[in-house]
Amino acid sequence: MLSVLNEASCRVAVKPGFSFEGVRRRGNLHADGWHDMHVHARVRGDGQSGWTPSRSGA
Repeated sequence: MLSVLNEASCRVAVKPGFSFEGVRRRGNLHADGWHDMHVHARVRGDGQSGWTPSRSGA
């Protein structure tokens, strides 16, 4: 998940094919309070062929 305030991170997620899925309200607590978080996901078969998830799940 990426903070909605961090547009650069969202661009980084979209570039390799992670689609924007939605917003998780108050999804993460930061030093300055709760932040809404963008949720990005990629499913096998989406976008570029040959992509495989990492073994760590990250």
